[in-house]
Parts: sequence; C-alpha cells; structure tokens
Amino acid sequence: MDDLFGLVILDVVCVGAFLALLYRRLTFAHPATVYLFFHVYAFSIRLVGLALGDVPLYGDVLAFRMIDSGEIARAIIVADIALILFGLGVLCAPSRPRAKVSRLELNPRKVLYIVVFFLLAGMPFFLLTRNSAEIFGAGEQLYKVFSMWPIGALCLAIHVWGFRWYLLVGLGALLIVVSLQGYHRFMMVLPMIFLMSSYLAQRNLRWPNQRVALIGLLLVLLFPQLKYIGMAYQAGDAQEISHRIRQAFLLVEQDAQAKSTFLDQFAGALTLSDEFGTRYFGETYLSAITLFIPRAIWPDKPGLGDHTIAMATQDRPYDKEGRIITYLGEAYVNFGYVGIVLIPFVLAWVLTRWFCLALSGGSRSVAMYVYLAVMVSFIQVYRDGVTSLFLFGVIQNVPMLAVYVFHKFAWSTQGGYPGQR
Repeated sequence: MDDLFGLVILDVVCVGAFLALLYRRLTFAHPATVYLFFHVYAFSIRLVGLALGDVPLYGDVLAFRMIDSGEIARAIIVADIALILFGLGVLCAPSRPRAKVSRLELNPRKVLYIVVFFLLAGMPFFLLTRNSAEIFGAGEQLYKVFSMWPIGALCLAIHVWGFRWYLLVGLGALLIVVSLQGYHRFMMVLPMIFLMSSYLAQRNLRWPNQRVALIGLLLVLLFPQLKYIGMAYQAGDAQEISHRIRQAFLLVEQDAQAKSTFLDQFAGALTLSDEFGTRYFGETYLSAITLFIPRAIWPDKPGLGDHTIAMATQDRPYDKEGRIITYLGEAYVNFGYVGIVLIPFVLAWVLTRWFCLALSGGSRSVAMYVYLAVMVSFIQVYRDGVTSLFLFGVIQNVPMLAVYVFHKFAWSTQGGYPGQR
C-alpha cells in the first residue's frame, strides 16, 4: 500500500501536535498518556507496517473481503481527528478542583480485613480456573472474575504497605501462573502497570525512573507474544516458547498473527456499519447496566459485542472471529461521525477531571488508589469500548470497590497510614 506514506506523515504531525498541546500536563498515570500509547500502538505502528508492505486483514484469505487502502485511509484520518479532539478535551477539563476536596485516607486496618477476605475467598477459584469449564459449567466466566481477587488484594496490600518482599513473591507467583494460561494476558500486564503507577505516586514522580522504565519496556516487548507463549506452554512446546521469546526480545520479524491489526479491524468496522445501515444512538452503552447481572442468572442478557455480531457478514465474519472495533468504532456505530467528534472529547474531559480530583486527594488517599486501580484498564476502554470501563474497572476489580465502600460508608476510621500517628 504505497499510497499510505502521506497518511503516515499526517499521523506523525497529529501525534506531534498532541504532544505539543499536552506536554506540560502529561504524567505516567494521566489518561491522555494512556490514550497516546493506545493510538501509537493500535494505529500508528500498524499504518507504517501497511505502508511498508504488510498484508492487510483478510489479504491472504481469498474467501474474505480484504480491507483495502481506501478503508485504511478513512480509518487513520478518523483516528487522527479523534486524537486531536481527545487532546482538546483534556485541555478543557479543569486542572484543579474548584472546591476543597476532602482527603479520605486509606485505613490500614480496613485494608487488612479486605485483603485477607479476598485472598481467602478468591484463592480456591484461582486454583481451579485451569479446569473451570468442566467444574463450573455455565458460571465459568463469573468464577474467573472471582479468581482474579487474590491479585487485586495483593496489589492493594503493596500499595498500602509498600513493596515488601513477601508480597512481591506472592503476587509474582500468581502472575506467572496467569501468564502461562494462554488467555487473559491483560490480567498479568495490568497489575504490573498498577504497581508501576503506585510506585510513582508514592514517590511523587511524574515519569518512571530507569528501573521502572526498564520494567515498562519489558512489558511492551513481551505483551504481543504473551498469549502465544502461554498457549505453547499449555501444549508443552518448548521450542515454540523459545521462538516467541526470541521474537519478543531480539526484535526479529514477528509472525503475522502476532502483529496488531486494530487499525484494519477498525477500518472494516466503519464499512460494515455503513453497509448495515442502522445507528444505535447510545443503545450499546446501556449494556453497562446489565453487566452486573451474572450470565448464569440471565443467560440471554445483552452482550457487549451484540452490535459487532449484528453487522458482521460472510466475507467479514467479525462475529465468529471476535474482532475489536475500538471505542471509536463503537462511537461510529452509535452516532456516525457525530460520535467520532463527541465521544473522544467527552471521554477525555471526564477522565482528566477524575485524574485531577484524585491527584488533589494525595498519593495516600482513597481517591488516588481507586483512580490508579481503574486507570490500568483505560487501555482496554480505548480498545474495546466505553462499557469496558465498568467491566474491567468495576466488575473485575471488586477489591477496589470494597475499599471505596468501606471507607466511604462504613465504620469509623482511626489510624491512617503507618507512621502517620
């Protein structure tokens, strides 16, 4: 696709403009920083690959309709417009609270009770998830959520009591098990991002130092291959594990299946939406209400991807392949180009406002912990859709929800942080 080089230049200009607009506001935990990473990883890098000759989605499958250069061009232009609008939303959000914010600090005693409860309640499910389909049947997905409680509990403990070796060993063991299961690779990466963010917040650092930056670099290199390493481990294929690790860390040419195709999938979704001819006008966002009802209780409840299933076609089977259309595709399905203008701006304003409120509460506040616990899922919100904020930020983060509820509404909080009294 030689005709994409002009769009590569356009994208670089837009990324540069985004940085120029926001460089004074950006920090590691700022929602705009996460968004910039998402844009570059999902769109910019893929655009360069396509311009250099990578095969577009369905280009090597004759039975399917290939994503063509015109679709790619429209998608990257839309993504670049959304990037600038997101930046404007950040600039329009108040950088400081207009009124004094009450500083509710984490209570170590309450945190201890919460950590112990979620460790004890979640560990049996964590140990059984390898054969969860056979054991739990229809409730498998719900119990996989329970299985993540011990990881959330240990992250909370580290945030409150620091990077104690025994907490790190326990969390590390759980993350190794998760990383080798061949699915849910985010469940290994997101706790690491939380720990990095917590470390920086406790030390009032805006950006990672060399040690934290090295950990972040390792995560970026390893993430594309993590699913395939886990699958190879489950299959007992040591040679494939070695091959994937070399691809991750030696920067050799990646297999086609390990390359990100989010740009292609988003481009195809725009076309499918036009061909489908129906706008949802916000209906897809209402699925956030039914998220809290387990599918074991309501088997036929609306799904998060029903709109993707509805507009899939035989020559672009997004429904069978579980394709990702990103939050921009979700906005377009609902409101067309109006959604492309409205949703990035509003989302940026809301998340930036929340970040500033959390920052004003202090690094040891409940507000900061809750923000950091949800912030790690922002990349999934941008990737999967706005409803993912409730799925990954709340439903799969019940220890965080318990912290907020028991500090906001429960018994008296004497104590504060260790060393404050």
